[in-house]
Amino acid sequence: MKKFILSLVVLFAPNFTLAEVIPFSIERTHVETIITKDREYDLFIKTPRFYLKDTEKKYPIIVLSDGSYSFPLVSSITRQMSGGGVIEEPIIVGVSYDKKTRWDISRTRDYTPTYSPNEEQSHSKEANLKSGGADNYLLIIENTILPFMRANYRVDRRKEIYAGHSYGGLFGGFILKTKPELFDFYILSDPSFWYHNGSIFGFQQEPSNHNPNVVIFSQARKSELESQNCGQCMAENAENFSNDLKKQLPKAKIEYFELENEIHETVFPISVSRGLRNFLGK
Repeated sequence: MKKFILSLVVLFAPNFTLAEVIPFSIERTHVETIITKDREYDLFIKTPRFYLKDTEKKYPIIVLSDGSYSFPLVSSITRQMSGGGVIEEPIIVGVSYDKKTRWDISRTRDYTPTYSPNEEQSHSKEANLKSGGADNYLLIIENTILPFMRANYRVDRRKEIYAGHSYGGLFGGFILKTKPELFDFYILSDPSFWYHNGSIFGFQQEPSNHNPNVVIFSQARKSELESQNCGQCMAENAENFSNDLKKQLPKAKIEYFELENEIHETVFPISVSRGLRNFLGK
């Protein structure tokens, strides 16, 4: 019996050399590069299944932070959900980190709203020294990335979505505090509103009539002690931000959810799935 099993393993073992290995690729995807004065970002773009057939139809667009992680994940999520008729299929855009610098420096510089050189929970000391560049990054999205997508792809201007996790969620909060009209919908996943002693709460604006739809998700509170002593817990800060935002945007639809039995690393797939079903559900 042992010899028989061994012969089957040999019979069905793959027979290839390294030169014959074919890399896996995601269907209907390509890369565009955006170059500004001192920065360079790749845009990972996926178009819907019938994009080339129906040349008149316009599509929702979802812009993702942390593109190298979020783009393949959201591609799979939307494929499943749109294929099942649950949501309208969007154009997906994952924005890379700045190719002219280290990923940790780019991520910290671009997604954080204030300068915090001594931040303890951070990627690196070098990244901390470049922190606080969210305002400039917002201008790149507003003046370069979104106009490029609108000019070259059939984007439905009524259905523009931003989605970000952790620092990316923090950056989404910064957009909502300073330019909420930039997107129609926002998905903020376990946002790092603890950053720099909650500096995001200092961006107070006068109440406005802008009315985006916003969903904010966090991992659930682990204990009563964590709720009372919440220096960096996600849930307390996310709920406080949600309540704060409702005062700034009284006409907006803002919903906050805590996800039971989830951790920071598992919140994003659920956030995107539920957010897209809220915004693009059929």
